[in-house]
Amino acid sequence: MQDYVKQQTDVKRVMLPIFDKLSRREHLTKSEAELGARILFDGLTQGSSNVCELLIGFFGALTIKDATLDELAGMATAMEATKQFTFHFNVDNRS
Repeated sequence: MQDYVKQQTDVKRVMLPIFDKLSRREHLTKSEAELGARILFDGLTQGSSNVCELLIGFFGALTIKDATLDELAGMATAMEATKQFTFHFNVDNRS
């Protein structure tokens, strides 16, 4: 139980400044966007209970203010770092 409480406190401590910037329609740096997305994607893989609300807030705020290239690049880096599966398609070998 202590680990869960600590984890939730850490998520709030990291995400609050990010949500604060987004609520003012300020741009995130690439590293801020990567950190925020990485926390959310890690939460998805761990089955965190409040991750859906955080995802809605994060991507909703980015949509409202229009995401920058740095923000998109940061999120793409986080997606690459947290992916669990890799698919390889052979499209050159047609039978």
